Amino acid sequence: MIGKETPSVLKLLVLVLPIAAVMFVAGCTTPSGIAMGPGVAILDWAPDHASVESRDEVQLRLQIQNQGGEQADNVRALLTVITFGDDEWIFGGIQSQPYQPLSDYLISPNPRYGTDGEKAEYIWYLYAPKLPEGITQTYSPRVRIFYNYMTTAVKPVTIVNDDELRHLTDIGGSLPSQASQHSGGPLSVSVVTGKHIKIDSDSGNKVFPITIHIENTGGGIPYWVSSIFNEYTIPEDKEYKINLGMQLPPGLAFADECANYASAGGPSGSVVQLWKGRSADLTCKLLITHPPAVAQEGTIKLYLYYGYAIDRSTSITVKGIEGG
Repeated sequence: MIGKETPSVLKLLVLVLPIAAVMFVAGCTTPSGIAMGPGVAILDWAPDHASVESRDEVQLRLQIQNQGGEQADNVRALLTVITFGDDEWIFGGIQSQPYQPLSDYLISPNPRYGTDGEKAEYIWYLYAPKLPEGITQTYSPRVRIFYNYMTTAVKPVTIVNDDELRHLTDIGGSLPSQASQHSGGPLSVSVVTGKHIKIDSDSGNKVFPITIHIENTGGGIPYWVSSIFNEYTIPEDKEYKINLGMQLPPGLAFADECANYASAGGPSGSVVQLWKGRSADLTCKLLITHPPAVAQEGTIKLYLYYGYAIDRSTSITVKGIEGG
């Protein structure tokens, strides 16, 4: 998208089949050359010329790409820090505002089909401020990108009867054990349990704990968002809050207040606050409602739904000329 009579953001990729979430490898390029990282990345934020004179035209180019494992929704940009006014920066062409919708959505990369994440671009056309002759000043325009995102995590669990576990130990057998995995996004989430969940037939204990760790790895600001949120600021009552949903496999149920996080998938569940926007830890108790006669495998699924904002600054040096 360009600030002067340019078509709206082109969709660079076409979905021909449903795309599964891509499990995350931080800031990497796959063997097929596909760039992958934690969510939306700013590829370019720079002026066409690093040094100009008063009232010269300046083009500020923004290019972003979704490099995470999920679709980015409601993608918006805000040009900030610099001041607009009669003797300050002014807009050129048909562009007349610092905020700009970029795309309703950006598709994620898909290594299976060898497709990169979708890109969006915008150029602000500006005129440099008036400065007296002999005065040189450096300005630092900043862009902030807002978008809605989801991180999905899965944790396989194995529930085993204590008699069966003893039998396996006697014959040198083992049970499957897998760590949790999450799709690429600016927030990561992991679920920790034991290698397996043993049912104690003597005590009848059918409740076990899990620990959930959420961490901000994208270097930006997470905030709570609804499907209709379309602002260019982050209200204080929404910052550092996200939505967490949990889906349990058949045979498991919530045994405490974590039932508030129950979800069938997508943006449902309840709000979690990240400490200073950095991380959060929760412990939940789960109840085994249908103990297996031998052993049973299932998958715990987690869904984080949130808004996210990232910043990038650049610099432009303006030289004053005769007559300002």
